[in-house]
Amino acid sequence: MTEVSSKYLFKDGDLHVTRKQDVEPYLDFNKEMSGEAKKFAPTFRQIASIPNVVLEKWINDEGAPVLSMGKEEFSKFVRRKLEDPDWKYLKTTSGRV
Repeated sequence: MTEVSSKYLFKDGDLHVTRKQDVEPYLDFNKEMSGEAKKFAPTFRQIASIPNVVLEKWINDEGAPVLSMGKEEFSKFVRRKLEDPDWKYLKTTSGRV
């Protein structure tokens, strides 16, 4: 099982939350889809499958206000993360996104 964690800590408070998610199904799906041109509509194709806990990690690590981002800003944020070699296994397509 491949696991990713997202943690919330308050320095002056008592709240400590750790979320874990088995991301193996996502990784298996992404490997299966990689290299295939799966289209869901005439102009759309799937480029990635991102587990919720990974998105939470990005939000926590970078302080990114994902929930208040506009569509364009969110798209740029996700594309930048997917182009990072550390996150390439989230992509379902080869090449740039």
